[in-house]
Amino acid sequence: MNKVIDANLIDNILLEGKKSVNKKDAAIKCLQCLDLTSLSSTDNEKTITELIQNSYVNELEGLKVAGLCVYPNFLKVLNEKLLDSEIRKIVVAGYFPSGQNPIELKLNEIKFAIDNGASEVDIVINRGAFLEGSYDIVSQETFKAKEICKDKILKVILEVGELGYNENINKASKIAMEAGADFIKTSTGKIEKGADVYSFAVMLKSIKEFKEKNGVLKSIKAAGGISTFEQALNYYLLFSHYIGKEYLNPEYFRIGGSRLRDDLIKFIINQNPSNK
Repeated sequence: MNKVIDANLIDNILLEGKKSVNKKDAAIKCLQCLDLTSLSSTDNEKTITELIQNSYVNELEGLKVAGLCVYPNFLKVLNEKLLDSEIRKIVVAGYFPSGQNPIELKLNEIKFAIDNGASEVDIVINRGAFLEGSYDIVSQETFKAKEICKDKILKVILEVGELGYNENINKASKIAMEAGADFIKTSTGKIEKGADVYSFAVMLKSIKEFKEKNGVLKSIKAAGGISTFEQALNYYLLFSHYIGKEYLNPEYFRIGGSRLRDDLIKFIINQNPSNK
C-alpha cells in the first residue's frame, strides 16, 4: 500500500493513546457521538419506535445519542414520535447499500428524504464506477446529491471494504469532499468487511489535507462492525490524534452501530470516578 499510511505508526498511536486516555470520558463521548441505526429488512413501526426509545439513556441521566438512522419509509415514524429536536433524523438514500441505480432514481430518493424532514442523508458512492476509473460519475452524483440536501448534512459512504487499496480510499475521500460531502463515512455495515482503523486513518489524513488546502474541516463517521467500547475507542483515539480532541463532538465525529449503545452504557456504569 500502500504508503498512504504506515500501519506500524497507527498501531503505535493506539498503543500510546490507550496509556493516557480517560476511558470513562471517552465512552461518554462515543455515546454522545453515536448514530443508532435500524436498517433491517424486518424493520416496522414497532422496531423504529423501540429505536426512538433507545435514543435516551435512562441509566445515565442527561445522555443521549447523536442521531437515529433509518430507511426513508420510516421518516414518518421519526417525525411523529421523536420529540427531541437535538437528535438528528438520519436517512439512508441513493439506493443504499449498493448505489446501483440510475442517478435520477437515486436523486428522487434523496429528495424524498429531504422533503419529508430528514436532517441528514447518508448515500453510497458508486463503487463500480469508481473502480473502473469513472471518477467524474462518482463526483457528479455526490455534487447533485448535495444540491438537493442544501443546508442539510450529506454523508458519503465509501464502503472501504470494496475499494481494495488505501490509495483508492484516499482518492474516494477527496472526490467526495471536493464534490460537497459534509461527512465521509467508512462503510454501510452491509458487507462482510466494515470499518477498520487503517482505512479510517487514511480518511482522517485526507480530511486533514483537505483542510490545509481549502480551510474547511470536513467530518467523519466510522461504521460497520463496531459493537464494543474497545473497538470504538480506537476510532476516538485516531480522531483525537489527527484532527484534535477539541473537535470530538457530533458535528465532526460520529460512530454508527446498532449494538454499540449497550456496551458503552455498561462500560460507563461499571467505571468508578477515579478509573481510567
